Amino acid sequence: MDEAQTVKTGKSTLIPFKQEEVPCIFQYKSIPKLSEKVYLTGSIPNWYELDLQSGDANLYFGNNFIGKTRINATSMTDTLTVSFGPDQGISIKREKIKDFTENVSLSSKQQQTVSWRIVVKNNKNEAVKVDVFDQLPLTNQDDIAVKALELSGGELNKTTGEVKWPVSLPAGGSKELIFSVQVKYPKGRRVILK
Repeated sequence: MDEAQTVKTGKSTLIPFKQEEVPCIFQYKSIPKLSEKVYLTGSIPNWYELDLQSGDANLYFGNNFIGKTRINATSMTDTLTVSFGPDQGISIKREKIKDFTENVSLSSKQQQTVSWRIVVKNNKNEAVKVDVFDQLPLTNQDDIAVKALELSGGELNKTTGEVKWPVSLPAGGSKELIFSVQVKYPKGRRVILK
């Protein structure tokens, strides 16, 4: 902004310091276990070249004001990620499948199997890609065993237990994902799978 600004004393005035259009890589992400919403995020590579200052920033998508974010200029990452909030044009639902949930008692162990159905629906007039995340339960106890039975093609990170489904949906399309987990543990222990 190269325009001169006149500030009247005694009156609160907002003066834009810097306004930039920056290249941004947009992604839809959802963790339906935590929230049945799909969020639009934007990643700005090499953001440090913009010479930004720490502070509040207004976010615009197209010509629409989306909200505010906080920029941390001391961040050590080469990509700045900002959230543009939930997108109402994409819905997601996660529910436990009762027909595929069981609790079996073995000789000295208890075996619990739980399955969830995740349905992602694109209500937009354009194709979208959504990264859907869930997680296998993790244990640091040798007498508890966790096994993935069904991931519907999801990518499993064996270290963190994170499962990622990159879902491509045409306009008006939907996709169903099945996520099944089996846990074996000693009798008398209590294990809760959500």
